[in-house]
Formats: sequence, structure tokens, C-alpha cells
Amino acid sequence: MAYQYFVDQWLPYKERFVYAWTNNVMHYSNTTTNRVESTHSRLKQHIGSSQGNFETCWVQIHALLQASHNAIKASFEKSNNVVQHRFSASMFYLLRGEVSIEVLDKILDESKRMSNIGTDSLMCGCILRKTCGLPCAHELNEFSLMGTPILPESIHPL
Repeated sequence: MAYQYFVDQWLPYKERFVYAWTNNVMHYSNTTTNRVESTHSRLKQHIGSSQGNFETCWVQIHALLQASHNAIKASFEKSNNVVQHRFSASMFYLLRGEVSIEVLDKILDESKRMSNIGTDSLMCGCILRKTCGLPCAHELNEFSLMGTPILPESIHPL
């Protein structure tokens, strides 16, 4: 009886419960385990065999981590050195070269909500602030109204 009630009355709304929970926790847009699973798969392919000893596995893991780290550094250097046209607006002036292109993209997407939200934090919901530590639509609108660029201090440090 209780099980059927749960299945009929609450289970249809399960996505809403998860959505409400995940939008109140800082997760930097990582809401699935796909990244971990794909990294694990890549690691297994890189090692090649389950028969290796500790030293050979360590060398393989270290090499994979170094390659990943180098790719991240190269991407960030590109972010620092290349000013893309879509970030030429004065609101991005202080962020260019300080944060990654991915962060600038997220802020740019959020800025498209500014005109609908205004400075009302309740209407905004502040989801980008809560989940990624980035300025949300109503904060961006406040910067715009003051005529100042987005301050680097408004970005949550990792």
C-alpha cells in the first residue's frame, strides 16, 4: 500500500527533487558521472593490461595525468592569449585573460537573461551563482546598471 502510494504520488516528480537539490549545491556543472566514467575508461585503455605491477601502472597513470594537465594548461593559455569577438563587450574587460573561455561562455549565456530578470534575485533564482560560483543574471544586471565591468572578485575561486 505505502509502496504503491509512493510510486503513484511521488515517483513521477523525482526529477524535480533532484533538480531542486542540484541547483543549490556548488558542482561547477558536473551533474553526471560521465566524466569520471570516461576518464576511467581512458585510463584502462592507456594502461592496457591488468597484469602490470605497481611501478608500471604508476608510470602509465602519471603519464596520462601529465598529458591531461598539459591539455588543460594549453586551453587556459589560449583563453589568456586569444580575445574572441563575443567577449569584446566592456562588461568582460577585467575578466579577459583571467578566466577560461568556458567561464566567459557561461557568463555570456547568463547575460542573455538580464533583460527579463532585472535586479530581482527571487526571479533570477541565482542558479549560476549557487552551482558554479559565477555572477548570475541579476548580478550582471547590477554591474550593467552601475556601468562597471564584471569584477574578478565576483568569480568564485577554485
